[in-house]
Amino acid sequence: METLLSIILIGIPVIILFIWLNKKTNQITDKKNKEKEERFIKGNIKHEFWLKHISGYPYTKYAHHYFQVKNNNEIYISSFKLTDQKNTISHQIPVENILRIETKTEDQLQKDITIPRILIGGIFAFAKPKKTKIIKQYLYLSYMDSGVQIDCLFEGFLSQDLGKLTSLVNQLRIEKNKN
Repeated sequence: METLLSIILIGIPVIILFIWLNKKTNQITDKKNKEKEERFIKGNIKHEFWLKHISGYPYTKYAHHYFQVKNNNEIYISSFKLTDQKNTISHQIPVENILRIETKTEDQLQKDITIPRILIGGIFAFAKPKKTKIIKQYLYLSYMDSGVQIDCLFEGFLSQDLGKLTSLVNQLRIEKNKN
């Protein structure tokens, strides 16, 4: 009987604590989602994707970037420091300036002796053995800026985001060409 009483006396406060923590976590998540939604509406943003810069992007100051696809059919790439996201550097890329955008795995990049492979492996890209089986996803972006072709490589955190970004940009390019 004493054991049952002690279990009840300990169990009830623990259950109440778990319920309270769950409610608090949901409130925080709801608040963050609302802030993000307001930021998207205010900034005229369709989608946002977080990527890590590997090489080639000339307007970078920090390693982490986010791509914003806005409702005016333009892409903004913002460079930020993880510890200070308020001081971002943004660069606008009109959709019509994008020459090529595709998602590739590291294995696919290593099999191609192309610009992305040279960006990853340097001059040794030609002699590198092709046996790596790591499944990392990369975004290869080629665009024109002031008459110069820019080839960039970004690492994605979520492969489904890279596919979604590639599809979205290609949709915007098609819409722009129809008009």
